[in-house]
Amino acid sequence: MPYSMTGFARSEQKCDWGSICCEVKSVNHRFLDIYFRMPDSLREFELDLRNQIKNSVSRGKIECSFQLQVNPGKAQGQSYDSEAAKAVIEAAETLSGYIQNPASINPLDVLKMPGVSSSVQIEPAELFEAAKAALSETLAQHQQMRLREGKEMARVILQRIDAIAEQVTIVKTVVPEIRDALKQRLLDRLEQLKVDADPDRLEQELIYQAQRMDVDEEIDRLETHMQEARNTLKEDKPIGRRLDFLMQEFNREANTLGSKSQAIESTNVSIELKVLIEQMREQIQNIE
Repeated sequence: MPYSMTGFARSEQKCDWGSICCEVKSVNHRFLDIYFRMPDSLREFELDLRNQIKNSVSRGKIECSFQLQVNPGKAQGQSYDSEAAKAVIEAAETLSGYIQNPASINPLDVLKMPGVSSSVQIEPAELFEAAKAALSETLAQHQQMRLREGKEMARVILQRIDAIAEQVTIVKTVVPEIRDALKQRLLDRLEQLKVDADPDRLEQELIYQAQRMDVDEEIDRLETHMQEARNTLKEDKPIGRRLDFLMQEFNREANTLGSKSQAIESTNVSIELKVLIEQMREQIQNIE
């Protein structure tokens, strides 16, 4: 099934030190273009994170952003043990009862006591693993959204292919009728002019006109392109470029049908084919 190049996903990874949030947005693009928004602490891992995205997406303009949220008390790289702090304060208050005019207890002094506070450092390896996990979950959600949109686009394209098949059926029906009508008009014209036409010359003219109107090759190619498009839509890999090429081939046959048209019916078919092809092309521009 095809994947859309448009998508959005967001996930959050909880950690002991806080959390990391990852967002991925994507729109259509001819190639793969990845842009990051991240804190400086993650910059050293950008190449690895970029490769992780490349393993999930092959085309599109991707914007990936990371946000870190550090738990209160750890924002400055410090953590403290509240129970140990309470024990120090209680001991200080008890000692204050033995001292005349004791000084007030300074919280900063309490934090400096052994066992009360300790420095907290987020290990780079731990941060990288959290970022990878958040990105992996986000890409999985992003993939599902792109798949849902891709299925809808495939449904629309298949509808247009069925409509093209109906137009091809019309061509198969009207071309013999047009050919017979053209022959009859030629005979009627000769009769009006009271001209005795050379049978061989008349036959050559009819053959020439029939050759000018012969669209069997174009019909065969259109039917081949329709089957190829249906088969391509079933493939589980990037198919946007291939479908875009098929639209060029569809359009080529539609133009040839128009140039060979000898009646309003076949001209209308050519115009309708071009409309349907353009509608498919609009959908395909957003397929990976």
